Amino acid sequence: MLLDGVEVNRDNIHDWSIPRLKGFKKLLGENVYWSRGDMHEELLLIKLIDIEIGRQEVVREANEEAQILKDALISKAGPEV
Repeated sequence: MLLDGVEVNRDNIHDWSIPRLKGFKKLLGENVYWSRGDMHEELLLIKLIDIEIGRQEVVREANEEAQILKDALISKAGPEV
């Protein structure tokens, strides 16, 4: 499906950032509200975008926690000799 001039589909949805996905979701919501396009496909894509945003947020939080743990472990080890 073309959104803002780019192809967005089930296969490439994981390639987009959270802010870009939120923009796509807003555009799709407007299309559904005004009954533009294939509503079934747009609703499906909205659901997939919600899932992908949630997945990316979980991954980001896990990476941040891992970085904090890594920094703490490095600081406990002391300077290298």
